[in-house]
Amino acid sequence: MPDRAGTHLKRRHAELLVALDDERHLGRAAERLHMSQPAASKALAQLEEQVGYALFERGTRGTLPTNAGMVMIRHARHSLGAAQRVAAELRAAEERGASLLRLGTLPSAAPHLAPQLIAHLLGLSPRLEVKLVEGALGELMDKLARDELDIVLGRLGSRLLPADCEVIRLHEEPILVVARPG
Repeated sequence: MPDRAGTHLKRRHAELLVALDDERHLGRAAERLHMSQPAASKALAQLEEQVGYALFERGTRGTLPTNAGMVMIRHARHSLGAAQRVAAELRAAEERGASLLRLGTLPSAAPHLAPQLIAHLLGLSPRLEVKLVEGALGELMDKLARDELDIVLGRLGSRLLPADCEVIRLHEEPILVVARPG
């Protein structure tokens, strides 16, 4: 294993990693990014040289990430999510003088809990802009880990959370057994 790995990702390299992970084919990833296949191949080779690890295995089944590749893909998705957040916040600040909060919610929490939370937050910060994203818990937690969401509102159960997350319990939910008499 190399003693030092260059882990700084340029935006284009991050986009290539994500496209390769999504497409699992160098040609389709290159097409998605509007670049030639040789240019994508060269960029991937440069990135692998920079980090000191092979990031993808190229074969007849396509382009599959190695363990090091999965680490870099996760880092790329996080970096791109953070860049999108900064861009959205800058637009909101410029257009409305507002800050942006990206709130993920389960469909079960959307009709009642989400509006209450949003109303409370707007009471604290009237210029807050809230982007509500509804989805399944796994999808929302993945977006939270990639820094595409700021808060997830929903039932977590025994799910393991990223180390940098904080859980705030809003209320206890009773579990009932309902049966007919007898």
